[in-house]
Amino acid sequence: MLKRRSLNKLSLLVIVLSTITIFLITPKKNIKAAIIPHHLVASSFIEDLGSRLSKNKKISEVIIIGPNHYEIGDIHLNSSDDITSQDHSCYGPQKVLQKYLPKTKISCILVSSRSTLPELLSMAKKLESQLGVNGVLVASIDFSHYQTYSTASQNDITTQKYIDNYDKNNLLPLGNSFLDSPRTAILLFDYLNLISITNFTQVNHSNSALILNDLTIPSTTSYFEYIYF
Repeated sequence: MLKRRSLNKLSLLVIVLSTITIFLITPKKNIKAAIIPHHLVASSFIEDLGSRLSKNKKISEVIIIGPNHYEIGDIHLNSSDDITSQDHSCYGPQKVLQKYLPKTKISCILVSSRSTLPELLSMAKKLESQLGVNGVLVASIDFSHYQTYSTASQNDITTQKYIDNYDKNNLLPLGNSFLDSPRTAILLFDYLNLISITNFTQVNHSNSALILNDLTIPSTTSYFEYIYF
């Protein structure tokens, strides 16, 4: 067992600055898409998105896309309720967001790590048609896994650069030490490109070690919240 040590003043400042929600960031246009975690240690990020979405002028539907963690089923992009209801990348965010959007349909698509780039682009086109003008696409992704806080923080710098540039080629080969589903991010980027969305804001970024107030945790998870408008 690693001995838990007290955080110094600088570490506490990092925690405050890293986990605080930037409430002043409110886009003038409706939110069209987002990235949030599914690990409920960072449920405040999902709550924040739910609060923001509740202020959209109109939402016809929300579709959550996230990794098929257990690779259940033979379909690479699976929207069956029987399948999606078994994966926390779906049911975690879905339950939280439904509190803020009680009258809005919220469904899920699980993205297999076996999905091909043409399959992802084809699905993005279907999502463009299905969501229309008032729909919202939410990518449910957890970032750096199983690393110390220090290593995760360095990995997040790389991942953030690729996210900010919609850089599919460099995201695709990354493993769990950076994010749990590059293909979910690629599907999001394909969709954003199709609907010509280039405006975004990184609202939140944190790590389980910061949220749990223990930088000695040997295996941490990182989280981002982005909104696209």
